[in-house]
Amino acid sequence: MVGRTILITDVRPGGLYGVTARSFVNITLDEDLEAGRLYLEVKYNGNDLLARNWELCNLDEDYGDERQIYYPFSSGEYSFVKECQIPTYLPRGRYETTVWITDQNDKVVICGFSNFTL
Repeated sequence: MVGRTILITDVRPGGLYGVTARSFVNITLDEDLEAGRLYLEVKYNGNDLLARNWELCNLDEDYGDERQIYYPFSSGEYSFVKECQIPTYLPRGRYETTVWITDQNDKVVICGFSNFTL
């Protein structure tokens, strides 16, 4: 399995019910990953909602002890688990996400998709 994202119901401050997305990612790099970018696109009910990208070497630097991304990555197998609370103000509807990572040569080395309905 390359990965999976599950949605977990949670209770937030004030008794509000929300959803947390927990993503499990398993990858194998055939070559060293010395630089690159992470791209994220989100659609809501088929319409573009968000498109962002980040330098991989800076991606997790604000997470302190929870940081998972350190550079460079040697070739080999890696597993990550990341959680993201979905804001309670998001409207109900269908969401589609696409994520991909490029290497130092702008070659796509990892990609993933998720579709869910709130």
